[in-house]
Amino acid sequence: MRVSRTALLATTLLSGVTLAGPAFGQTTTNPAATQPNPQAQPEVNSGTPHQTPATQDNPAQAVGVTPPPTPAAQQETIVVTGSRISSPNITSLAPIQVIGEQQINQAGAVNIQEVLNNNPTFGTPALSTTTTAFLTSGAGVATANLRQLGENRTLILINNRRVVGGLAGSSIVDLNDIPTQFLERVDILTGGQSALYGSDAVAGVVNFIYKRNFEGLLLEGQYGLTELGDNQRYQLSATTGTNFADGRGNVMVHIGYSSDRGLLSRERADTRVDNLGGGFGSQAKYDTILQPRFSSYAAQGLFFAGSSTFTYSPTGKLQNCFNQNGNSAACPGPNGFNRQFFRTLATPVDRYLFAERSHFDITDNISFFTEATYAKTRASSEIE
Repeated sequence: MRVSRTALLATTLLSGVTLAGPAFGQTTTNPAATQPNPQAQPEVNSGTPHQTPATQDNPAQAVGVTPPPTPAAQQETIVVTGSRISSPNITSLAPIQVIGEQQINQAGAVNIQEVLNNNPTFGTPALSTTTTAFLTSGAGVATANLRQLGENRTLILINNRRVVGGLAGSSIVDLNDIPTQFLERVDILTGGQSALYGSDAVAGVVNFIYKRNFEGLLLEGQYGLTELGDNQRYQLSATTGTNFADGRGNVMVHIGYSSDRGLLSRERADTRVDNLGGGFGSQAKYDTILQPRFSSYAAQGLFFAGSSTFTYSPTGKLQNCFNQNGNSAACPGPNGFNRQFFRTLATPVDRYLFAERSHFDITDNISFFTEATYAKTRASSEIE
């Protein structure tokens, strides 16, 4: 039996100054600005300035001055896409999906990976609480796998910037380091973007956009378990933010703790015995051991003498036979090794997270920002 305990520690601190410059964007003009106005008077070109008499709706209008455009004509929408990842509702050559704040809140997920996995665009992640039970390192890591092409081909961005990897020896980002309370939306660009970002974006890009002007105090507590009463989960967190300098600056801080107690194979009737014969696809009861097939690597050992095989029976008596598949009068058993007793269906994970984000607009063209993240994840896995 081997017991492995893994502790992951990730710390990130970003700061910078943003200078306004050319940005990739699209301008959508209000259709109302191009529609003819049936009440408009035709322009008279008589060689002399034209004067419009004052009325109740037009109290005073200067001679020879064109009336200002109507409010409808002044309205237009400008969407900046300098990150090369388009915002919602903008036409793009590549398919774009957006997971909004409301969807994230309604999911009630402790980890944003749970929200992403509900989207058919994402394949089964190679690293999650339910897929890392046999790992001796990297247990409990949460990743994103776009289009089933692998985590190494899925680029993770936070606010349009690359993120420090959360798995030793790779650039794979651990989603445990992202506080769901900070998220305004998640932009998913599924088209291959290797020409822009490199080979790590062959499957696409997942861009996590943080809130910019969050104000208030958000306290959260969560407890959950399955319908069978196992795999308990807890979460406690506090998020606060405030604007300052007449809205030119903002500071957000998050601190949280979450615990996933995990799930052992022996806690479920259909997985507590190695190779439960007749249990799958039949009407046999799961809690009845019909035909187990234990491992021949028995904990009590096997002894060979000539053509005979000796081992110990379940009662501790030495017998000259070995039975993997059941029990009989001639050879009591089963006396092999039940691997399922030590296997894990969901890895227990404890997560401590602190995150900070702030920005200050020094001028209309110069902004200062900071982003800091401290994450500590502890996972425990036990295998035979």
